[in-house]
Amino acid sequence: MKNNFYTGLKRVLYMTKKKSYTRLKEFNTGLKRILHGSEESCTGLKKSYTRLKGSNTGLKRILHGSEESCTRLKKVLHGAEKGLTQERGVLHSTEK
Repeated sequence: MKNNFYTGLKRVLYMTKKKSYTRLKEFNTGLKRILHGSEESCTGLKKSYTRLKGSNTGLKRILHGSEESCTRLKKVLHGAEKGLTQERGVLHSTEK
């Protein structure tokens, strides 16, 4: 009777050890997956940030280009106004 009890106890302890080890392994695997997932999301965030920086630089270039073309248009307009003023002056002097 005593022998059976100890044998049963040993089996229970063995099974408990085995199950605990398996659970620990599964838990460890789960932690590794979580870590890997967070690393992947971190990489994704870095890529998104790089893309945003690139598009921001592109927008700055577009803005700079439009400012330059605006300056050119102002110069053209100013030149046209000067030309008109000169033409008016010529017309005015010929009318006299």
